[in-house]
Amino acid sequence: MIITKDYAGETKKNVRSVRILDYEDLQNIMNKMRTGDIHEIKKIVAGII
Repeated sequence: MIITKDYAGETKKNVRSVRILDYEDLQNIMNKMRTGDIHEIKKIVAGII
């Protein structure tokens, strides 16, 4: 897994099977944490969304 503070739009289309979380993903995770939506956080980290 790679985490970056910037947007990684093109990089997220990688074919190396490496999960990339960028600024937008981190913002979504923080928002879900505030609401206590752990299930959605797991989906974001797993790349299901």
